Amino acid sequence: MSGITSIASGSNKRGGITLSPEQLIIVDNVLGPDMITVVSAGAGSGKTRVMVATVLHLVDTQRDRIHIDDFALITFTNKATDEMRQRLEEGV
Repeated sequence: MSGITSIASGSNKRGGITLSPEQLIIVDNVLGPDMITVVSAGAGSGKTRVMVATVLHLVDTQRDRIHIDDFALITFTNKATDEMRQRLEEGV
């Protein structure tokens, strides 16, 4: 699995954001051939952090193919939407 390779190589950042080993596996899975991942986790577990890191990493590493406007990011609350928007704007 690519996530395990990334962890072994010592790189714990994606999109400039430091992630836990579990979060790295999720991001690296999205970077795989399917590029679609569903993550279900409890409040405060880092879902927004992982989503923002994934988007920023893709935009940074795939500049010739992917633009920030190519994403549809879905949240369940206005607060989460505002937080995600702020994080993305700070990272881009």
